[in-house]
Amino acid sequence: MISNNSAIHETVQRLNSELENADLLLLKSKPKFLSKKTHDDQEWPTSNDGPDALLPAVLAANKFLRNLKFRYLEQAAKKKYVVEIMSEEGPAISAADNEDLKAKNEEKKRALGVVKSKLGEKQKDIRDLAPLVEEDYEKAKTVIAEISSLSQQILDTRLALTRSKQRHPEPRLTVSSASAQLDSQIMKMQESADELQGVNAKVSAVKEDIKAKSKRLEALRSQRAEFEKIRSSKVDEVEDPRYAGLYDWYTAAIALHQSILGLETFRVESENELQLIYRINSTPEPHKLKVKLLFMPNTRQLADAEVTGIDEDLGYLVDLHVRSNDAPGLLVAVLARARDTSNAH
Repeated sequence: MISNNSAIHETVQRLNSELENADLLLLKSKPKFLSKKTHDDQEWPTSNDGPDALLPAVLAANKFLRNLKFRYLEQAAKKKYVVEIMSEEGPAISAADNEDLKAKNEEKKRALGVVKSKLGEKQKDIRDLAPLVEEDYEKAKTVIAEISSLSQQILDTRLALTRSKQRHPEPRLTVSSASAQLDSQIMKMQESADELQGVNAKVSAVKEDIKAKSKRLEALRSQRAEFEKIRSSKVDEVEDPRYAGLYDWYTAAIALHQSILGLETFRVESENELQLIYRINSTPEPHKLKVKLLFMPNTRQLADAEVTGIDEDLGYLVDLHVRSNDAPGLLVAVLARARDTSNAH
């Protein structure tokens, strides 16, 4: 066994001496390779290493050389290990060295455990914070979407406001002026409502007056019929002695009726049109009021009315009585307004 070990040792020594004496390029470049850093602590070239240090070809060559250096060091370590194993003296490793290596390994294990513990805590923190971060991210996305929508709405509103300003140039109503105008319109509406209430009261009074006068008119009509009967009756071609008195009474009654109502003439222009002309006694001189009543064809439904001879606009009275189909009420209201206006002047 010892002789075999001796033979192997001699062979190794011979190969080592041949390798050292051989004229190899790798052996000549050994100092240069040993002066370079290993692949573990190799630093990337910087701009100070030259303008071509960062070229891809140079980087690839450096990688190849680092690999080659690693292979060489690996082979050298194997060779040294074989020499140490096969030497008769044995490896120069003592128990103290083993204890020292063991202590270093324990220290590295403890450091590795601390690092692993910190890494586990970091991972746990990441797992705990990931849902919160995702929730905040979703909220941020929602807020960004709302901000974008609000920005677009602001732009649309500004554009609509600009277009509105172009359609409605100065002067434009403000909130205060619009409120003042609204208050003024409300006051006018209240005054119109009060005026309408007064007109309605006058209309009611005039209607009552017309009813009384209508009864009187019916009595006059009956008397007229009797007068006509008496007028047409003759005895032996001698007039009735009551004729002259009844004629005078009837003439006076007709004059009284015209003076009360003020109706001068009436004319039927067509099937659905009636024109009435009234005399209004006003100062400084009387004037005429013309009323044209239009009815729906073949019905008694009042469709429209035209009033001329008065300065006041009576459109609202016409609309009110047309909606209620009250032609007599319209005439009474128009005559009352015309007479009130004349008395005011």
